[in-house]
Amino acid sequence: MMTPGATLSTSALSRAEQAELLEHLPGGAVEFRAVPLAGGELGEPVTAIAIIALSMVAITGMCTWLTTKGRGFSITLKASAPGVSGEFAFTMTEQSKPEVVRAELAGKGIPVPQK
Repeated sequence: MMTPGATLSTSALSRAEQAELLEHLPGGAVEFRAVPLAGGELGEPVTAIAIIALSMVAITGMCTWLTTKGRGFSITLKASAPGVSGEFAFTMTEQSKPEVVRAELAGKGIPVPQK
């Protein structure tokens, strides 16, 4: 279990996407949680949401992972942090730059640690 702090959470990822993402993030920076399905709803049983400990290393890893996914791929993330009211959603694409993502988060009151 990760230490409570600022996090990013992804939209649902397939098992293959989870494995690819793990290659680009530091050890212990991500936790996967199964996506709950509504009663009577069908879905891939290994689909999960990634909860990522927020840091510049993690943001850089996310940007690198997205570049490997090819043109037109994007992912919607939710950012939250202790002491910040609510969470906000934003989208990263294969063109996202770590410093721009960091500035966007800082603009919403979510500081991004280096490590």
